Amino acid sequence: MARGDDSSLPTGRVRRTAAVGSALGGEGARYAGTRAANLRRSPEAAAQALERRHLEAAERMVETLGRMKGAAMKIGQL
Repeated sequence: MARGDDSSLPTGRVRRTAAVGSALGGEGARYAGTRAANLRRSPEAAAQALERRHLEAAERMVETLGRMKGAAMKIGQL
């Protein structure tokens, strides 16, 4: 595949690190929001919301890593 065909993929080490860091920062903020909202929920609803948050976080990380090249891409493909 020619290098120009996949120019939207983060290829540099700094770009990959920034993409993963940004994804993790966003997940941290969403997790904190879920925990804050859970203060108003029943224990069962809070557990369900937290489980949904974990599943969504995993899906987002797979998407983020899957769009990369190199070792990060390989991890995302597992």
